[in-house]
Amino acid sequence: MIRRALNYRQAHKVWPPGVSRQAGGHWLRALKWQVKKLFGLAMKIFPEGFKELIKRGIVPVSRSKRGVMIPQVC
Repeated sequence: MIRRALNYRQAHKVWPPGVSRQAGGHWLRALKWQVKKLFGLAMKIFPEGFKELIKRGIVPVSRSKRGVMIPQVC
């Protein structure tokens, strides 16, 4: 859901119906912070930074300073 909302925001410059501006802004600010913290300014925030965080097992929209790891199901 978050990824779809960020895609929609990037394409249309507004948040999709059903996603509040506050929630969307929280996700986007958290994503920017995580990407800058781990990769510096060398990487685009979305979608490259989002994908790389997922690949590393980190929740892309977490505000935690240490980063929240994605739990392993199996």
